[in-house]
Amino acid sequence: MNLRTLSLAETLNFAICNRLPRLAASRLMRSISRIEHPWFVHPALWVWKKTSRMDLSDSEQAKFKSIHDCFTRGLRPGSRPVAKATLVSPCDGTLGAFGYVRQGFALQIKGSSYALSELLQNRTLAAQFEGGCYATIRIKPHQYHRLHAPHTGQLQQVHWLHGDQFNINPPALKRIAGLFCRNERLVIQAVHTNGDKLLIIPVAAVLVGGIQLHAAGCTFSQNYTGDKHIALNTQVEAGQEIGWFEHGSTVIVISEKPLQLGGGLALGSPLKMGEVLAI
Repeated sequence: MNLRTLSLAETLNFAICNRLPRLAASRLMRSISRIEHPWFVHPALWVWKKTSRMDLSDSEQAKFKSIHDCFTRGLRPGSRPVAKATLVSPCDGTLGAFGYVRQGFALQIKGSSYALSELLQNRTLAAQFEGGCYATIRIKPHQYHRLHAPHTGQLQQVHWLHGDQFNINPPALKRIAGLFCRNERLVIQAVHTNGDKLLIIPVAAVLVGGIQLHAAGCTFSQNYTGDKHIALNTQVEAGQEIGWFEHGSTVIVISEKPLQLGGGLALGSPLKMGEVLAI
C-alpha cells in the first residue's frame, strides 16, 4: 500500500470513527452489546472473529451470552505469568508511547504532546510527576480487555473525569490535539511498595466506553452519576485484576521516578498483561 492510499485509508477511518455522534453511538452500542438472544449473539461473534484477529484460546470461558460478555472475558488461570519488575504491563495491547515528563508535557504521538495538568485536571498532582516516566498502551477491540495492577502496593483514590469518546487509534492521535485530555477517563492514584507514586489512567473510547473498577464497586460511564472522587485504600499485587474496559481503549501508566523501558521493548511492541514494562 503506497503512502497516498494509506493516507486516504486513515482519513476514511478517522471520518467514520470520529465524525459520527460518538456519545449516542456509544449508548446504542452499550445496549446492543448486552443483547443475550443466541440468534443475535452467535452470528455477531462469528463475524467479529472472522473480521479480526481475536484469539480466545486463553479465555476462561468458551461460550458467551452476549457481545459484552465476550468483550469483558476473563483469563484462563495461569495463562499470563507475572514478571518480576518495577512495573509490569497492566493489560494486553501495543506500546504507543514511552518517555519522560518534561516541563509538564508528555508525548501523545511523535510530534504531538499534551499537558499532564490537562490530562489530570490537577496542576498540583501533575507537578509531582515532573521528570518521571510514562507509558501508553493501546488495547484493540479484539484483544483482552481487563485491567490489572502494574505494581504491588496500594490504590489510594480514583478521580472520574467526564469527557468525550473519540476513537483512540493512530489516525485520531495524529489529528486531534490532546486527545487523551478530551476523552472520559479515570485517574487512579497509587503507591508502589518501594514508596514511589504512580498514576494508572484508563481512557475510554467510542462505542460502549464504560470502565469497571472493582475497588470502587462501580462502572464509570456516560450514565454514571455517583461521586467523582472516591477513596480506595486497596492493597494490590502486581498482575492482580482491578477492573475492565467495556471496549478496546488505552491505559496510561505514569511513575514519579524516571524508570527505563523493559529490555527489548520499543514503540509498537506488542505487550501481554504481566510482561515487563519498566525497570
